[in-house]
Parts: sequence; structure tokens; C-alpha cells
Amino acid sequence: MCSSDLLDWSERIVLPVRGLVRAAVRQNLEGERAGLLLGLLLGEKERIADDVREDFRKSGLAHVLVVSGMHVGIIALFILNALYLLPLPRAYCRIMTMAFLLFYALLTQLYPPVMRAVIVACIVLGSAIVERDADAYNALGWAALIIMVLWPLRLLGLSFQLS
Repeated sequence: MCSSDLLDWSERIVLPVRGLVRAAVRQNLEGERAGLLLGLLLGEKERIADDVREDFRKSGLAHVLVVSGMHVGIIALFILNALYLLPLPRAYCRIMTMAFLLFYALLTQLYPPVMRAVIVACIVLGSAIVERDADAYNALGWAALIIMVLWPLRLLGLSFQLS
């Protein structure tokens, strides 16, 4: 798959889904609430009102406003447990969760903390599929290596360095 195929796929699938998420949020919420939810779901920080950001900063909860590993973990647990309710083999549930997480990373425009968390989650889920123990530090190391190979300039970002 070449880069033009990936771009075409993104324009045909990812962008319309982002639009559907935005429309669903706007249909059910207004103003600051809609902006806050879009910031939390899709990483659209510019939609979060300045006074809301300031309130979160003053309370020491500003990190909650950034789509991060915590969000990916919550989504992964929700999807995985929902799939476990279906009469499917556990390996299929894990593979479908991995696919959903990769799609979520595309929805957030491959935001670095999301990519890191998705890679770690995929390594952990993949190790469960092949019935191997997953080590969090090894998974994080692999995620760092993959990110450095695919996006070497992200090495200079504060988010990468704090990991």
C-alpha cells in the first residue's frame, strides 16, 4: 500500500467518521461541553474553551484534557469486554480490539501519546493471543523503537521524552 492509497483510505473512511463523531456530539451537546468532549475523544484541543482549560490547570487536572494512554486504555477495556460478551474466541476479540485501537489512532490523527499507547496495547493484546506474558516495560520499549523508526522527529518531542 503506497502513501497515496493510505491518503485515499483516510479521506474515504477516517475523515467521514471524524465528521460523524463531531455531528453526534454537536447534536447532543452545545458550547463548552461539546468542545470538551471533542477534545477528549478526538484530541481537538482547540475546541476546548480557554476558561475551561484554565479551570482544569488550576485544579491540577490539565492532563485529563489531553488524549493519552489513559483514554486508549479505557477504550481498549470497554471494547474488549464488550466483545467478550459475544460468542467469539478470545483471540478474535483481541484482534478486533487491536484493529479498533489502530482506527482510533487514525481518528486522533496519530497523536503521539495515542500512538504510543495503541502500540503498547497491541503488543500486550498480541502477546495474550500467542499465550505469552506481556511485560509493560518491554512493550513500552518496543513502542518507542517503532515510533523512532516511523517518525524519527517525534524523538525530540516532550511527550516522547517524558515516556
